[in-house]
Amino acid sequence: RRRVSRDRRFGGGIVMGDPLVQPQALPQSQTHEPRPELAVVMPVFNEEECLRPVVAEWIECLRAQQVAFHLIVLNDGSTDHTGPALDALASEYPEVRVVHKANSGHGQTCIYGYRMALDAGYQWVFQIDSDGQCDPRFFPAVWQLRTEHPVVFGRRRSRDDGFARTEIGRAHV
Repeated sequence: RRRVSRDRRFGGGIVMGDPLVQPQALPQSQTHEPRPELAVVMPVFNEEECLRPVVAEWIECLRAQQVAFHLIVLNDGSTDHTGPALDALASEYPEVRVVHKANSGHGQTCIYGYRMALDAGYQWVFQIDSDGQCDPRFFPAVWQLRTEHPVVFGRRRSRDDGFARTEIGRAHV
């Protein structure tokens, strides 16, 4: 299997002096188990109402795949009660790693999460949304494709976003 190069450039370049792309170390478990194979990155902003069901359904799905994983939830400066809700989920699910950070927007938070996962040595990184729009029932097929391809991209066919966000998602660079 091929791994991501140590160069780790994303989307045509990032300003390396920007503190947002210099991630902190991931919270460690108390048992010092080996690093799981899969990091699932979930950026979150003001999603306290839907976090519990979304995390629960993804944990169930990922456990069913019998893969060692961490669900890395990045709290992007939420102003509601998302932070305490995430801390409660992390105490309930040993696979959940919560990172509280200043708000930097969805894209920068995703990049932050990818860099954290790569720096920590995960072999595979998978990103999901925190609002329940990513259906975990499709994950097994995507996970299987990793045996045939060095990179796998998925795309939602329909979105519950407004017009502007949908059009941004269709843009090609």
